[in-house]
Amino acid sequence: MKKILFLLSVILFFAGFSPRGWEILLCLFLTLLIGVLTIKPGLPGKHGSRQMLLSAVISIFYALYVFITFGDIAGDNVILTGVFTLFTTAGAFWFILNILGMLPKIKTTPKNLEAADNNIGKAGMLYLFIVSIINVSFMCQSSPLYPLNYWDDVNSYVTVSRALVSGKILYKDIFDHKGPLLHFINIPFSAFNHQSYLGVYILEVIFCFFWLVLALKIMSLYVRLERTCFIAVLPLAMLTYSVNAFHYGGSTEEYALPFLLLGLYIGLKIIREDRLPKISEAFIAGLASAFLFWMKFTLTGFYIGFILFVVYRCIRSRAGLTLLKLSGMFIAGFAALTLPVLSYFWITGSMSYLYEAYFYFNIFVYSGDSVSFLGRIPYSLILMFIQLGRNRILALSIAVGLISVFARRNKDEIIFMMLSFFTTFLFLYSGEKPMFYYCFGLACFAVSGWTGIVTLIRNTMKRIKVRPRKILIACLASIAFCTAAFAASDSTLIIFRDREKYPQYIFARQILDSGDPTVLNFKCLDSGIYNATDTVPDFRFFYQVNYPGSYTKAVKEPLDLVIRRRVRFVVTNDFYDLSNCGYRLKDARSCYYTDINGNVAQDVYYLYELDLFA
Repeated sequence: MKKILFLLSVILFFAGFSPRGWEILLCLFLTLLIGVLTIKPGLPGKHGSRQMLLSAVISIFYALYVFITFGDIAGDNVILTGVFTLFTTAGAFWFILNILGMLPKIKTTPKNLEAADNNIGKAGMLYLFIVSIINVSFMCQSSPLYPLNYWDDVNSYVTVSRALVSGKILYKDIFDHKGPLLHFINIPFSAFNHQSYLGVYILEVIFCFFWLVLALKIMSLYVRLERTCFIAVLPLAMLTYSVNAFHYGGSTEEYALPFLLLGLYIGLKIIREDRLPKISEAFIAGLASAFLFWMKFTLTGFYIGFILFVVYRCIRSRAGLTLLKLSGMFIAGFAALTLPVLSYFWITGSMSYLYEAYFYFNIFVYSGDSVSFLGRIPYSLILMFIQLGRNRILALSIAVGLISVFARRNKDEIIFMMLSFFTTFLFLYSGEKPMFYYCFGLACFAVSGWTGIVTLIRNTMKRIKVRPRKILIACLASIAFCTAAFAASDSTLIIFRDREKYPQYIFARQILDSGDPTVLNFKCLDSGIYNATDTVPDFRFFYQVNYPGSYTKAVKEPLDLVIRRRVRFVVTNDFYDLSNCGYRLKDARSCYYTDINGNVAQDVYYLYELDLFA
């Protein structure tokens, strides 16, 4: 009877994440694994007061998450939301309470793990590289399997990097409000992007490989890297890329993932080895934080938590001199990347443009200032919960990871994870206009959930004595979850389609055939028309920026280009009467795509041509 009640609490816990479709199968699969490994679940009265208090605290945050996310689904039905929250939280409390008592009794970490050969090895590295190619090929629209990457952000990165290669100066000659390093890392691969996204694809494979290596390194701190870990990598990687926040692939948050995981690995490693960071680790952490700062400074929140934790450890150990040395090396690491970045803008005389585009625009125009300083924390928490509610696999992985951390009962590990998680989400949602992809910046914490899930799978597989049956079950489960991830992805609607049937390439043929391929992407985000025509815009504001607000020059310059007839062609994704400016509608084409809510939608693009005889 106790086991039935426990399994019911597990189901209620998972129900709080409002799983849909194949996600229900994943939750049932995890329920089955937990049920197989359950060690005498007990009633709340049999647990200690510390476990009761800890379970209650976790359940309060769980209840807030359920109330906010289910309320987002249920709309104004407060009673239904309240009842659902009450039942799922009761189940979550009992589930977490038993897990906190049971997990320490399950052998999850070999006693002699440090002495064992727990390296990934050359064969493992090759396997992870192959997994990276498979993962990016099927889950990212920059892959050659797709006609184009439909994400406007990716198209703007491609346009800017090609403009820089052609000799233009970032921010001064061509505007974008994303970090300079994001454009610089695209430069070596821009040569592959002529009317395609091959360069972006190569870059994504490289970054995917690095974060998978770091994910396995983190996992190796807690479990022996056996066959189960490597088999689970592909489905877990595809599930990570299947979430709504990943969208079509190629976002800043995707490129940030290895640098976030690097800090997480260093932090967890020093805790496992019960020591302070080495000088070299402080330098690497500073370098990684600089990468994040110059790609998207709101992503550096993780390293604020990392720094605070190291300071806490040094003060507790009374290692003031060591703290000074570590601080110096962290700053040196940060400076090692920052100085070359600043040198570029100093040499090109564009330092003021760096401030204007990257700092002023993002802080004072894009972010907004209507939320007070004191209201920022609850505001950020609500935004995070709402977005995680739309990325349920990510939310579930993070939840499993944090519960595993609490169950291990390592005080420093709990402090480090909670502190870094808090500063990460606080910085990510520091602005008032949260974009749907922001919460992929929390994906680094999902890796802790991987460790818990792999432990469950590995301990369950040990109970299957027949080796062929074990291999068959593992392969079928992997195929099932890879297929489910592929089906859930926002990308896969347009896989294997002919790019020549998309508006961008249809228009490109007409523009290039004219002999005067000057084109403006007007009143919309970068549609990919510059890449399709293999042209570089000869003006600063080549697309309509999000939330221009008081930054009127971003709207005025493109309008002046049309009024003064500076370009032969104009491309929009809405109909405009441009006849007064001398432009006639030449063509209109539509295409289907998966929108940011995961629904199939239709876009219509319009091509206008300057009437030379008007």
